[in-house]
Amino acid sequence: MDRLDLYTAQFAPGIHLIEASAGTGKTYSIAQIVVRFVVEQGISVEEIGVVTFTNAATAELRQRIQTRLIEAREAVRGDGRGEDRALTAWAAGLKDPEAAKSQLEAELLKLDLMPIQTIHSFCHQLLRQQALEAGERLAQTLLEEEDAFNQAIVDDFWRRQMATLSAREWRQILSEIPTPDALYAILKDWPPPVRFVPELSQEAWDTRLAANRWRAFASWMDELCGSEILNQEARRWWAQLSQEEGLPERLPELGFKPDLLEFLASQINARKLKAKELERLPQFSCHREVLEALAELGRRQRRNQIAWLQDAHRAWVEEYERRLREQGWITHDFALRRLAKVLAESPQSPALWALKRRFKVVLIDEFQDTDRHQWQIFASLFGDGEHWLFLIGDPKQSIYAWRGADLSVYFKACEAATHFWQLGTNYRSHPQLVAAINDLFGAVKDPQGPFLDPRLVYHPVEAGCSAAEWALLLEGQEVPPLVWCAFYERGAPYRYSSQEQAVDRLARQAAADIACLLQSHRLRENGELRPIRPADIAVLVRDNNTARRVRDVLREFAIPAVLIDRGSVWNTDTAKKLYRLCEALLEAGDWRRIKRVLADGWFGLDARDLATWEEGGGQAEELLTAFAEAGELWWRESLLVAVEELFARFAVWQHIAASRSGKRTLADLRHLLEMLQETASRNRLSPQALLTWYRRRLVHPPREDEQLRLESDEEAVELVTMHSAKGLEYPIVLVFDLWLPEKRLSAKPPWVQVQTLEALEVVFELAPEVFAQAKNTCRLEARREALRLAYVALTRAKANLRVYLLEKAAKEALWSPLAHLLTACTGQKDLYGSAQALAATHPERFRYERRELAENVSVRLNLALDKEELVEPEPLPRAPVASRVLTSYSALVRGQLREASEGWLARLLEEGEEETPSVLKGAAFGTLLHGLLERYPFGALLKGEVDLSGLPEEVDRAELLSLIARALTTPVPEFALKDIPPQLQLKELEFLLPVRGLNASLFNRLCAGQTWFRPLEFPTVHGFLQGFIDLVVAHRGRFYVIDYKSNELEDYRPEGLARAMRDHDYGLQALLYALAVHRYLKRRLPDYRYADHFGGVRYLFVRGMDGQTPGSGVFGFRPEESWIAQLEGLLDGG
Repeated sequence: MDRLDLYTAQFAPGIHLIEASAGTGKTYSIAQIVVRFVVEQGISVEEIGVVTFTNAATAELRQRIQTRLIEAREAVRGDGRGEDRALTAWAAGLKDPEAAKSQLEAELLKLDLMPIQTIHSFCHQLLRQQALEAGERLAQTLLEEEDAFNQAIVDDFWRRQMATLSAREWRQILSEIPTPDALYAILKDWPPPVRFVPELSQEAWDTRLAANRWRAFASWMDELCGSEILNQEARRWWAQLSQEEGLPERLPELGFKPDLLEFLASQINARKLKAKELERLPQFSCHREVLEALAELGRRQRRNQIAWLQDAHRAWVEEYERRLREQGWITHDFALRRLAKVLAESPQSPALWALKRRFKVVLIDEFQDTDRHQWQIFASLFGDGEHWLFLIGDPKQSIYAWRGADLSVYFKACEAATHFWQLGTNYRSHPQLVAAINDLFGAVKDPQGPFLDPRLVYHPVEAGCSAAEWALLLEGQEVPPLVWCAFYERGAPYRYSSQEQAVDRLARQAAADIACLLQSHRLRENGELRPIRPADIAVLVRDNNTARRVRDVLREFAIPAVLIDRGSVWNTDTAKKLYRLCEALLEAGDWRRIKRVLADGWFGLDARDLATWEEGGGQAEELLTAFAEAGELWWRESLLVAVEELFARFAVWQHIAASRSGKRTLADLRHLLEMLQETASRNRLSPQALLTWYRRRLVHPPREDEQLRLESDEEAVELVTMHSAKGLEYPIVLVFDLWLPEKRLSAKPPWVQVQTLEALEVVFELAPEVFAQAKNTCRLEARREALRLAYVALTRAKANLRVYLLEKAAKEALWSPLAHLLTACTGQKDLYGSAQALAATHPERFRYERRELAENVSVRLNLALDKEELVEPEPLPRAPVASRVLTSYSALVRGQLREASEGWLARLLEEGEEETPSVLKGAAFGTLLHGLLERYPFGALLKGEVDLSGLPEEVDRAELLSLIARALTTPVPEFALKDIPPQLQLKELEFLLPVRGLNASLFNRLCAGQTWFRPLEFPTVHGFLQGFIDLVVAHRGRFYVIDYKSNELEDYRPEGLARAMRDHDYGLQALLYALAVHRYLKRRLPDYRYADHFGGVRYLFVRGMDGQTPGSGVFGFRPEESWIAQLEGLLDGG
């Protein structure tokens, strides 16, 4: 492998593999290669393709290439005194500077045409051009919410299985995979192509045991458990099994362990029976056959469960591709697979030749993260020896296997490469730190190499900067750039037993270390000394949970700290809290939802405040009104305006900013609100539609575009996971938990996954030898990736790297990436001794610091940092109010407002729960009737085109549809419902009327003397009246309120209907409905007049409607306009 000189290397056509180790200037190199091809070969930027993996990387590459082209133009124009000496020397050696300058200026004008894309977008564009050869539609739409699409396929498969599998088979499936969500969680980890080992199909089976044999076996097991020969877990298993009824006939319906015999052997009580062998159990030979039959039953059950899972995967893949083609959609992964297949089947197609002619040079960034489909595509197109194909990456930094990266592809490309280059100079780190990393990885004596992979060779790099550029100093003396921080307790190495406790203790030690760095050390940067700022320091950890714990400890010590997370903002607690807030705004009268929002902490309230309101305190009125007004503002303007108004009213921004993780929450909250606002505007979504979109985002978060934004981190220590740290660099890095031992492979699920060049192999435990081999392969691959992750973590520092050392108290040394590197480097078996040996051999590079791990660490800083001023939140107004509740018509007529507020709300919010319909009587029928009239168009109901499959058998379908038909055809009397077109119908209109003081006596006085009204009794109400109107229709310019009633009456003549209206207090309901529609129309109709536009209220008692006689079974009236005005006054407390 040759060292790459970016200015003199000769690039012949072919495949060039460039290994770019950490800090060696990969992006700089890509930009310079582009410049050389533009100037020296005269190749236009339109003929140079650059592909990478993320949208952020494409934006950076475009900017860097543009900058480099400008720098090259200036170097060609200049007098040889540019800052980049190498570029200046290259420009001075050009044969025709004028031609080079003209070429650079022309290409800068065309830079926007240069194809710099992600690999997925490049392949998607290519597949569109090859649509005919691929058998795809010419117009394809990229499917953004792929998880929701896939979940719908799995849901459909689940429903089909429920209908076809027997109850026994379905119970066996549900015992392991209880929901379709659980099934999809498995399937999505098996991207095609997949090979199952072994491949299974479902088979019929049965197990029959004679009753007398089962009774004898049961008695034997009772004796074993009673004498405690078996341990507790086995006794619990038998107790649960023996309680089942109908045994032994029902045995096949129950779940059994496939390793039942091994399980029972492991459960033999050693105090009762020394040898853990089933054969030693008393009378075992008499019951061996029963136990073996049960074990065989468990094995067959497991085989059928796995066979069903394999069938589910095959059905998912088949339906996935069918639906994509049918609906004209495409996904990134599907585009890759289809394009790779097309290239393999039609390598000589004219479109491909046109594409090959379009590009002369292609550069693939981060090539170590490619998969086999991506490599197959680029090798087929540009690996013919006529193009320049550059594969740029670092196999030592291949750490994304979990998202499809396959390092085997990199080594396969090595076999095809014709030229090998190394970027061999590290321009990031202190020269002694570069040497220390070379020592650590280059001196490993393990025959498998430092990465346990003989294919992955560590090539030492040289230092490209001097100690004058970056160094850490204490009292004027340079600190060795790699510090081993070894923890001791009472003079002996600290060996932990509880990992959680160890992390907490080390977090406090980290706080003390960082405080010491900030107060006592200085940083040399480009030859000048300066104080260390918090933002100069990064703490690298294995996972976000640890990062949060360390961040919280740092903040306890007044050290500003921020979590840098590349996860999705939709996965945050802030996203869930904002969703609950949006729900509360849409259901502004739902006190339970509002109370849940208040309990989330954003409003600065505590349980004591909430309890006060439940007892009738004064703050609830202000909050209920504010949420209702904000909800209206959302409908009228936008969510962003509504939230801003609500938050400003209660100083919510200030409350959040003053909280412990305020900056993080504010960053996430603003990010989420901006995305919701942009989505609603772009797609013209109503509030309800936006909330549905939001809910789907929470269930299926996107992958990249909506990552977490950074908090305000200009003066904060950064907490970063090692995966997220790739591509980042910091003056000082503290590697916190590289000492963590490897995780053991879980016993569940009963399969392991092994990625091969051909397919993903899913190996099940039913093939024991292959399964054991696959588990070993998985363990080895996990160790290899852990070592590559360690390389990433150890190469982020510029001036100083501090690595914590810790070991677990165990009988034998546990494997960890740090232990492997140190012991393999020095030949010693002890982690601490290996670190000491390196420090003794190279004291200019390493320092070994013994740290006594104190029980209590107490450090507090007073840093002179610019801080955000927080406004003291104003106290919420406490206007006294008698009773502030959400109520309804049905609650008012029951007179229940005299009860305690909390119990009243609980019952009120439960009202309306549906009963299961049984026969055409009572509330059940009312629920059924309303559901059908709401769900189906009237025309479909008249034709009988409705799904009644879910009704109980005792329901007479013909009688039900006949009843509905009569209701739809009876004139009311101005019109029949069947004649109202759908666009003039508004079903289930919800309303929320603010009430500032509704008094029963005043209401009774208003309606006195009406035949349909009887006096009501309830205390003064403050709050909201909520309800749902069955139907509002428009007919000849007038609007009518329709309410369906399923009451069985003795008399459906006008007198009987009026009596029913009075006895059930429907008159009050009718007035409230009329008022709600009156207010609705005032807002919606510019020229609205009650006398001209409101037609009245019609109560349809459907059992009394005969389908012919106008007004039969219909109670109708139109309140006087003066009544409506007086009712509005009553609600306003008049």
